[in-house]
Amino acid sequence: MTTAREAIRFYRLRRRIEEVFRVLQTDGLALEKNKITQASRLFNPAAMAIGAAARIIQLTD
Repeated sequence: MTTAREAIRFYRLRRRIEEVFRVLQTDGLALEKNKITQASRLFNPAAMAIGAAARIIQLTD
């Protein structure tokens, strides 16, 4: 059984994950719109986008 504190912690984590996906997809980075089809070639742009998303979220907090 989860306690209220654990539930709040999980909700905050879920909210943060949703913020990262929002920034990656719709708020300027548009990672899903790139033309790369090979997973191995997508790694570097995705890693850079995650770093940029983290900075964007830090700035907006």
